[in-house]
Amino acid sequence: MESAYDFQRLEILSGIEALTQKPIFYFEADDVLAGLIEHGRITSLDLSHLLIGLSAKFQGLEIRSVYKTHSLL
Repeated sequence: MESAYDFQRLEILSGIEALTQKPIFYFEADDVLAGLIEHGRITSLDLSHLLIGLSAKFQGLEIRSVYKTHSLL
């Protein structure tokens, strides 16, 4: 996401977090977004990959990181 939109990782995460705080928006998967914000700040995993993995997790699938250096959830 960073390279596609020319924003820094923390700017993207802060923007998503700010949107989740606005009462005019409704998100079907608040838990997924909360996980994206939380794990996006402490890992270096690509945000789009992290979002896909978290979406799968919250739908009941078990996810594992393919990178030995990352512990995912």
